Amino acid sequence: MHTGKGEPSVPAHLHITLPAPTQCRVCSDHFYTSDGLLFHQQRQCTLISFSCSACGSDFVSQVALAEHLHRLHSPSYYKCSACPMAFKTTGNFHKHQQQHLDADNKHCS
Repeated sequence: MHTGKGEPSVPAHLHITLPAPTQCRVCSDHFYTSDGLLFHQQRQCTLISFSCSACGSDFVSQVALAEHLHRLHSPSYYKCSACPMAFKTTGNFHKHQQQHLDADNKHCS
């Protein structure tokens, strides 16, 4: 790196050699890569809003809304036969079942 007199500064050099930024059509932010723009549009651009019809929460992408709906508002699939609890994932269901087994084993002599 040369720092002689009359040479442009590093930021000026970068500005000259980088490609022109792409602008977000929704909020007008600028991005130098298509990946950066895509990430912004999917996760960060707060002007895009997808609302949950069940609770009113807002999300910046349809994917985030779908994940929310599945996690919080979908019906429970795994019902415990020993109590009224129900679970959406097999992992949580099996952990819960183990608690019943551990409790039963403590009472045995």
